[in-house]
Amino acid sequence: MTDEALTPVILTVTTVRRRDVVTIGGQQLRVSDLHTPRAGYKLVIFESGEILTMTPRTWFSGVRPVPVPSSGRRPVAPLRRR
Repeated sequence: MTDEALTPVILTVTTVRRRDVVTIGGQQLRVSDLHTPRAGYKLVIFESGEILTMTPRTWFSGVRPVPVPSSGRRPVAPLRRR
């Protein structure tokens, strides 16, 4: 089981992901889906149903949930292949 921490990120057309959270107009919006209508643009669909078109020049600061190991458990190192 893993917990999540929020890390700050700059969101652009190339870096935005599902589950990212942005604050627009004092309202926190979580990204639920992404579409690429044409090269260089992103159609961002939020959980609230609102839609935003990002252009190549659009950027936002936001937060991204990242997994962190649960307390009480040590992270397991990946196996090395020989």
